[in-house]
Amino acid sequence: MPPDSSSAPDLRSLYLSYEFCDAGFDGNRLPLSDRLAGTGQVLFAPGASSPGLRVDFTTGTELTWQDGEGAPQRSAYRAVEVRPGVFYVDWSRPGDRSRSVSLVLDVPGARASVLRSALPGAADARAGLYERILDRDDLSAVDVDVRGMGIGRPPPADPHPRSTDLVGRRVLCAYGSSTLEHVYLNEHLFCWHVVSGGGAGAADVDPCAHYRIADDLYLLVWREKLAPAVGMVLLDFARRRSTGKLFYDRLTEPGTITDYLVGAELTVLNHTRYP
Repeated sequence: MPPDSSSAPDLRSLYLSYEFCDAGFDGNRLPLSDRLAGTGQVLFAPGASSPGLRVDFTTGTELTWQDGEGAPQRSAYRAVEVRPGVFYVDWSRPGDRSRSVSLVLDVPGARASVLRSALPGAADARAGLYERILDRDDLSAVDVDVRGMGIGRPPPADPHPRSTDLVGRRVLCAYGSSTLEHVYLNEHLFCWHVVSGGGAGAADVDPCAHYRIADDLYLLVWREKLAPAVGMVLLDFARRRSTGKLFYDRLTEPGTITDYLVGAELTVLNHTRYP
């Protein structure tokens, strides 16, 4: 039975074009930081004898980066200091806005995570879940590669391991004019629900992963099933703030890519502990 048209949500704008995400998610974002300007970071994977990534922050807004033995590239970047010495850094690959690189840099702890995100083309993004699960064994068409690394030397083990600490938590995220709740169902799936603001009433359950960065600080990465979209946020429960970004294309207008920083004030509503 179709919903009552007088109260039915606009499913096209909510789930296909993602218009409700275009604004209202950066009102409580932490300010940009230029504290990395003039510094360089050399990142090593566990057990590696050569660097996996070199990053030189030439100014407060531009950097030069080199993947392994590849050629150096220059990009504009954005950085936010989420805790003293802990930064979220993000930039797009030159000439390809559908691919981005993000870093979580714990400079005092000499630990980092490198996230390489790739949005799919229109055909893959529009493929049904049946075909996607058969072809990719995945719920999402978005690819995100997350690698833990050491700063200046190889770490003895994964410095930012996968975690189940968030499982059972229900968290209210006040982004500014929009407020969402997160429910972390298990280590692979979470539910998001727009409580108020643009897109109110929209909700879904999407694949995710959480990583422990430090005490009360976690990295959440999720990939949408319906829209070609990825979100990543650092959840700081000690300071009750989140920092990260939304990165997505539109199913209705492929190639209309949005990539912007977001931030929220956090309130833990409850924590269910399963017997």
